[in-house]
Amino acid sequence: MIFAHTADWHLGKDIDVERNQLAAFVGKCAELRVEVVVIAGDIFERPNVCTPKYSTGAVQTLFLQTIHELRAIKIIVIVVRGNHDYMGPGCTDALCCIEGTEGVHVVREPNVIKFPGKPVQLFCLPWEYDAEAEQIVREQLTPVEDGEHTVRILTGHIQVLGALMGAKRTKDEDSGLAREFCMSREFLDEISPLFARIAFGDFHKRQDLTNGKGGFVGALRQLTHGEEGNPAGFEIFDTDTETADWIELDAAPYFKTIQLENEEPVEPVAREHCRGSVSLRIRCIGYDPTPEDVRGAERLGAKVEVLCDVEERVQRVDDLPEGIADDHRALIRLWCEQQLQPTPEHEVQNLLNLFDSTFADETSGTEEPGSGGDSDGNEAASEPRREEIVV
Repeated sequence: MIFAHTADWHLGKDIDVERNQLAAFVGKCAELRVEVVVIAGDIFERPNVCTPKYSTGAVQTLFLQTIHELRAIKIIVIVVRGNHDYMGPGCTDALCCIEGTEGVHVVREPNVIKFPGKPVQLFCLPWEYDAEAEQIVREQLTPVEDGEHTVRILTGHIQVLGALMGAKRTKDEDSGLAREFCMSREFLDEISPLFARIAFGDFHKRQDLTNGKGGFVGALRQLTHGEEGNPAGFEIFDTDTETADWIELDAAPYFKTIQLENEEPVEPVAREHCRGSVSLRIRCIGYDPTPEDVRGAERLGAKVEVLCDVEERVQRVDDLPEGIADDHRALIRLWCEQQLQPTPEHEVQNLLNLFDSTFADETSGTEEPGSGGDSDGNEAASEPRREEIVV
């Protein structure tokens, strides 16, 4: 069987760009005779689908169109819930728009999917809030040897300690936030021999974490300048040969940053580099280009930023009021005050409220996650769901 593994579409950020990249994705799936597409979470940018720029209908239409195009060429679609698709327990996720579509399977709880007549199993781990990922895998998604050779694939939307979150940023240690869904690198090393392929979503940087068996698939396209250097595309896995290949897609722009010093003009740089599928950012270090120069660069499609030099930034750090580094709300307010255009008070309050709601102690007055069990206080391990999909 030929699987296409993809993740982190984040639909709703730029529909025109997303439409082009998805069209290229569907075309490649048809060309490569893909039988199953597995999307490892974060299909949408926001759980309520709409974004400040695009309506719910516009974003959903693009997603549904892509699903229908895949189904038109007889491809099974398996969608694993990600954290951007789901606000939490008790909330309807964004994937309900494809509920009941023939040939489309939405995975909202740990699940083992079988394919009749094929020695292939897909172990699915959707994002959960306030849950122990390693415990879920141990109790519900650990393969059982049955004496026959079965190709087992582990997919899911999850974080891994020690993995790269973006092009450079590493998740070194668990921050302790209750809403994270994470496993250790040691645990991944322990379970990886049980699987022929591992294809996770969440971290956008494509990376192998298991000595050739996979790790994070990587995003379908670069989403911001913070992802410069990330490959953009999807992975093909052939269960017959147990080999994987990367398929690069170039229908969406690649992000690029150029830093200038010595009061260099920005328009000539934009004229040289704003070509093809490049989203260019020009950073002017320690000087302000003229307004005419900036307008000329922007007309060519570049984004121009002015940054203070290193010495000035160090001086600003030294000038921080004593103790403020430990007061996150005070840091937010200070940041707002330091902007070139001071942030209106109502927007400051919105930021503070968002911070409070995100990092509030959600366990106070509630039952601890995982505290449910039998009458003797023992944790009751649930059986994994095992479903068959007709291919």
